[in-house]
Amino acid sequence: MIETCIYAIIYFMNVKTFSLGLMQTGCYLLWEGKTCVVIDPGVPRKQLRPVCDYIGQNSLSLAAILLTHGHFDHILGVNALCEDFDCAVYVHAADAGMLRDPERNLSGRTLPNPYRVEQSPSLLRDGQVLTFGDIELTVLHTPGHTPGSCCLLAGDALFCGDTLFAGSVGRTDLPGGDMNTLRESLQKLRNLCGQRPLTAYPGHGPATALPDEFYTNPYYQ
Repeated sequence: MIETCIYAIIYFMNVKTFSLGLMQTGCYLLWEGKTCVVIDPGVPRKQLRPVCDYIGQNSLSLAAILLTHGHFDHILGVNALCEDFDCAVYVHAADAGMLRDPERNLSGRTLPNPYRVEQSPSLLRDGQVLTFGDIELTVLHTPGHTPGSCCLLAGDALFCGDTLFAGSVGRTDLPGGDMNTLRESLQKLRNLCGQRPLTAYPGHGPATALPDEFYTNPYYQ
């Protein structure tokens, strides 16, 4: 497990990036004051320790886990965080069933031990504004990689899961994926910011800049 520490201030909100596990899933910790949220904790408890330690060492209060979609490499730490911090879980309604279905979240065909999220999630919807203390995020439903894939917009930061990567996009050959739908979601992101600069934090790989991706990413051509 490799931890990558990227620290930035975005509209007074703190963001710390962890790159976790064999699949190098981008797990993001956002906080303002003492309230924090975690986006996509994709590894089990032992590998999640850097995230838990950071929360504890900085006396943060974890309010919620936000999931960009329901694949196992984005949800494997949910049970551990819920046990340790008694926090809520959020996922789009179209992916909610994946959390308790190892075949749909792909853990059943990939891991030795199939994984199920034990806590019932709160359901996200397009355009919803989530507020946790002074943290505010807007939900953007961006299906294509999965039916319920979402991006989360906070100030000038876009947490985009597997919808968009630096120079690429998430796979659409897995169950529920659809390239035509993903292309529509990519256009939605283009319309979102136009020429407004955003930093995109993907589910795998390095952060990237929008609108630069609109001119260089082959899936936008």
